[in-house]
Amino acid sequence: MHKRIKSFFKGKAVPGWGLVFLMVMTIASCQKEFSCETCGKANRVPEAVAGGDQVIRLPLDSIWLDGTGSNDPDGSISAYRWREISGPAPSTIVSPAVSATWVRTLLAGLYQFELTVTDDGGLSSRDTISVTVQSPGQQNQPPVACAGPDQSITLPINNVILDGRCSADPDKDISTYLWTKLSGPAAYQITNPDQPLTPVTGLGQGVFVFQLTVRDQSGLMSMDTVRVTVNSLPMETDSLDVYVAGDENSAPVYWKNGQAISLPISPFQNGSASAIVVDGNDVYVAGWEGDFLIIRENRAKYWKNGQEVFLTGATGAVASDIAVSGADVYVAGWELSGGISVAKYWKNGIAVSLTDGSKNAEARGIVVVGGDVYVSGYEGNIAKYWRNGQPAGPSSATYPSYGGGLAVEGNDVYLAGSQTGKATYWRNGQAITLSGGSESSTARSIFVSGGDVFVAGEKGDYGKTVARYWKNGQETLLSTPTEAMLTTSIFVWGNDVYVTGFEYGYNYRSGYWKNGQFVQVGSRDAQSADILVKRR
Repeated sequence: MHKRIKSFFKGKAVPGWGLVFLMVMTIASCQKEFSCETCGKANRVPEAVAGGDQVIRLPLDSIWLDGTGSNDPDGSISAYRWREISGPAPSTIVSPAVSATWVRTLLAGLYQFELTVTDDGGLSSRDTISVTVQSPGQQNQPPVACAGPDQSITLPINNVILDGRCSADPDKDISTYLWTKLSGPAAYQITNPDQPLTPVTGLGQGVFVFQLTVRDQSGLMSMDTVRVTVNSLPMETDSLDVYVAGDENSAPVYWKNGQAISLPISPFQNGSASAIVVDGNDVYVAGWEGDFLIIRENRAKYWKNGQEVFLTGATGAVASDIAVSGADVYVAGWELSGGISVAKYWKNGIAVSLTDGSKNAEARGIVVVGGDVYVSGYEGNIAKYWRNGQPAGPSSATYPSYGGGLAVEGNDVYLAGSQTGKATYWRNGQAITLSGGSESSTARSIFVSGGDVFVAGEKGDYGKTVARYWKNGQETLLSTPTEAMLTTSIFVWGNDVYVTGFEYGYNYRSGYWKNGQFVQVGSRDAQSADILVKRR
């Protein structure tokens, strides 16, 4: 799943892009010189080390948690956070924000504590530790769960064997086993979850984490996890179609394998295509028509196989993104009401307002999963996403922040954007900053594939922005400061990374990067907004 947004313009006022105007004003006022001293030096994820599991016996009711073994391979750890994630009763963590701390008031039973470390570039990782607290005089020892080594398979193979037979108990009295899924795609089936050895079938592409819990006859238990990576089937590139939506000569268009297909608009109107979806043999494109300069008269619309469907009248509206689920067509965007932009989405042409019109707001991305409708954007200069029409996060977003691209993977919701002028994405409400330094930056589009998080954006002063994307926080530069290029969307197919963008400086050009190599699409008066890759 992926969602994406359109950005800068060439001599045009693009509707719905308050973020772009803010970024331009901020950068222009700073008048900084661009420096590329850190080009190619991608920030690496730190390693959290919570220490080994511990066993104590009452009346001793305290332990020492030691995370000083945590490290950052290319910088320093700026923050530590300890928390209890399970246990018979709440404990007292004396100093949860330091690397090592005492934990007191423990009761008999099994506790799990989690250490999260964050580096000076905003990336973080976690590790857990189990603490078994035995009753006074207790002779029984807890079991030791063993979920086996990590596994990796490639589709069409979609099954593995989980083997917990390496689990052991000093008293040789393991009584129960239980396999559960902690994270990963929705598609899976554990055949015998209560057995030490079990097949898991129907696995979808992605990264799964399965947990094995073993208990002995006295009720003591232990847990261990195993990671299963399901890789996609390698694809032949000559069997793929590449769709790019955008505009050329101020009119909406999409390109299929580089061939332009014009989309109809009313006479004497301009327009643009913002997003594209292909469902079977049907091509859906969202966009708008009207005037690049007179936004209040624009109309939101989408095209199905070239046939236009209007969502609004000439009320000042934009369709930013589109999703198709079964027979239903969902479009995200916004519409002016009393001079204020109201975030909306349309289901089969019926509008659902997401904001009340008291603050400027926009809906920029939309994803439909299992009947749930997720919409991303912002309200009152604060990043936001909605689920089924109700605000759902991110609670950590601060002013000023903006939400753009959206992705939903399993139970995880990802939102790309910016916060206080820095490229950021949120995973389930937790902000992850992608770009440090003093220069402005933004993240525009996000794509999650096989457990990897890809984010497209740019960094730098106006007129010198450098396009880039991040994979799990690792940065790949796509352009140089002399090109003044912006990204608009990202799509991942197998091992190939596609990023749309355009140059808005002296040498106008539009297209996409495939694995860092730029492919031009359209003429000099074109701008690419979205990309989709599909098997023929």
